[in-house]
Amino acid sequence: MRRRALSALLAVILLLSLLPLTAQAASVTDDDVIRAVLVVFRCREGTYDSVNRDDNGALSLGKLQWHGGRALELMKQIVAADPANALATLGDSLFQEITTAGRGAWDCRILNPEEGALVGRLLGGTVSVRIQDAMAKKDISIYLSHARTYDIRTAEAMVYYCDIENQYGTGGAADLVSRVKGLLGKSSIDSVDEFHGALVRVTSNYLNRRNWTYEYCRSLDWSNLEWTGPVENPVPVVPINVDIEPPKITAARLVPLDAERFQVEVNAKDNKRVTDCRVQIGTDADDVVDWAAYAKTSGSLWILPVSTRKFSADASRYYVTVTVSDAAGNAASTRLELARADLEDIPSDCDHRFRAAYDTPATCTEPECRVEECELCGRRRKTVLSAALGHDFAPTDVPGEYKCTRCGATEQISGPAEKLPGVLEQAALRIIESCQKQNG
Repeated sequence: MRRRALSALLAVILLLSLLPLTAQAASVTDDDVIRAVLVVFRCREGTYDSVNRDDNGALSLGKLQWHGGRALELMKQIVAADPANALATLGDSLFQEITTAGRGAWDCRILNPEEGALVGRLLGGTVSVRIQDAMAKKDISIYLSHARTYDIRTAEAMVYYCDIENQYGTGGAADLVSRVKGLLGKSSIDSVDEFHGALVRVTSNYLNRRNWTYEYCRSLDWSNLEWTGPVENPVPVVPINVDIEPPKITAARLVPLDAERFQVEVNAKDNKRVTDCRVQIGTDADDVVDWAAYAKTSGSLWILPVSTRKFSADASRYYVTVTVSDAAGNAASTRLELARADLEDIPSDCDHRFRAAYDTPATCTEPECRVEECELCGRRRKTVLSAALGHDFAPTDVPGEYKCTRCGATEQISGPAEKLPGVLEQAALRIIESCQKQNG
């Protein structure tokens, strides 16, 4: 009797000792694990506009380096979200290939350098960033459901598993987990330590990456947030509260200075700190100039003076893409446009003092602008405050037809490129129409 009472007492003590562990495990949510996995991918994979033209026999794209068929799935989503911009960026051949390619068509697809540059340009756009973020979180959620199916029991081990599935795919990851369990002699994986220890005995492939991810997972103390373990290759220690919020561009403008110069001005803020700005300028004469970073003058204001002498004399319009990043690699982009005529209208014989006259709101095809007037000579100039909204196309019941949910414009995408005018063609048509009206 005394033995039974003692056994019962020990059972109660054991149960009570486990309660804090249960509470601790319950405090780690899927969102916490997703944030931690995103850190691994950000450090070990790519950025939004990353293009690996030949990654073991097929292309890999974007922040998670989606491979082959998954890369095609990503591109199809980006193209469907804004087909007009996609066609203007990719050109007719790539656009048609992406929209018509069937399942498996990109399993062995390798890009040439020209195609890689075009795809990278589209991947860096605002629409692409939004779609990649959503696709990454969806993919990781699926990885977590697989981890639970395989009875992987700790959050750290789940983070470790997600990196494996992202690299090997569902089938490859399942095979590795099965071999690990066979080596461990049980049907569950109870810690990241035993997971890593068995996995490196099962395979030596990608050993540096597995060691890196393992050390990162060991740094994830979900209850203490502090990490003191030695790491040969330092990793970021940002568990539950890892920064996944992109910076915000609060204002972006192109300011004409004189007939040969304009200035890119960007105000940006971040929940942590904006660390980098990148500017790419293209023209309708197919010039492209890229600055990896540009000067920050004070506070949140970033300024880049631009000389039009860097571009072809035939250029009549400049297209500027600004991307700001934070220390964690999150990014936000915006696109601006400026006509060369806006520069040539600025006289050089006046020390202008411009003041705001009025603003014009952004539309699908026109940027938000501020018209300013010189107090001395009465000259006016137009400053682009933010990019045109762009059409928000959605498919209609008519095959190949898309309709903008904002302005109602419709476009037929199934035919050749000339059926879908780009920004330049649209502007030219408006100028011709205006001239025709003026000439009666």
